[in-house]
Amino acid sequence: MRKKKSFINPITVCTITGAILLFNVFYKMYKQPVGAPTSEFTGRLYMGGVGAMFGSIIGLMLGLFIYTIFKPSKTKILLLEQRRMIKDFDNNNNNNNYNNNNNNDKIDKLSKLNELKKSGAISDEEFNKLKKEIINRKQRS
Repeated sequence: MRKKKSFINPITVCTITGAILLFNVFYKMYKQPVGAPTSEFTGRLYMGGVGAMFGSIIGLMLGLFIYTIFKPSKTKILLLEQRRMIKDFDNNNNNNNYNNNNNNDKIDKLSKLNELKKSGAISDEEFNKLKKEIINRKQRS
C-alpha cells in the first residue's frame, strides 16, 4: 500500500518562501511617483504581487533543484521496502514458532496427565479437571 504524498515538500516550501520574501522586498521598495493615478497602498500591493510572482518562479526552480539532488533513488526505496518485508517475515515466523511451542507444551502436559491417570496417581475427576485447565489455557501472543 502506497503512502499519500505530503503537500509539504522542498518544492512547495521554496516556492512559498520565495513568494513571501520577494513580495516583502518589492512591497517595501515601492516609492509613490509624483502625480500617480493610484494610491501608494495600491502601488505597493501591485509591486508586491509582481515580486511574489517572481519569487514563486525562483522558489520553484530552487525547489526542483533541491528535490533532484536529495530525492531517494529507486534502489534505496527498494532496499528499504525489502528490509521492511524481511522484518515482517521474521516477526511472523517468531510468532508462529511461539504458538507451535505452546501447542507442543499442551500436548506434552496432556500426555503426562494421561500417564498419571493410567498409573492411578489421580482420579477421573482430577484428570478431567486438569485436562480442562490445560486445554482452556490461553496462548500468549
